[in-house]
Amino acid sequence: MGTRIRNGYGIRDFSLQLAAEVAKVQESGDFPLIIGGDCSILLGALVGSRRMGPISLIHIDGHS
Repeated sequence: MGTRIRNGYGIRDFSLQLAAEVAKVQESGDFPLIIGGDCSILLGALVGSRRMGPISLIHIDGHS
């Protein structure tokens, strides 16, 4: 069956890994800077940051 999203399972797995790393960095008192190759990088960054409470996000996209 799968998903209708191209490589959806891979994106999910990577997002969960990134979220864990972002949360770990923030818990140590450091500031995570995430630079990615496409918009799906936002998912893990947001989930990981949100674990610490309310957040602000700066997203720069070449398509906007």
